[in-house]
Amino acid sequence: MISFSAFDVASDCPPVNGVKLLFEPVAPIRGVRWVTHKHSGEFKGCGYLSFHSCEETDAALEQLDGAELCGRRIRLDYTE
Repeated sequence: MISFSAFDVASDCPPVNGVKLLFEPVAPIRGVRWVTHKHSGEFKGCGYLSFHSCEETDAALEQLDGAELCGRRIRLDYTE
């Protein structure tokens, strides 16, 4: 499993559906995990996406870094 982080995601973005609509044409998503505040459960505007291969991860990162998701430009970076 290869993953990277997505930042600056709008708080009102439909969590998985919006992401799938954007990413699936480039590379099939293996999983999505959104970061939430541990006490309030409020979405913190970032998350982790995983793909099945390095090639799919590279394609998604190269083609979609700076793309618009739910009205905001997202930043993508590899997860360590």
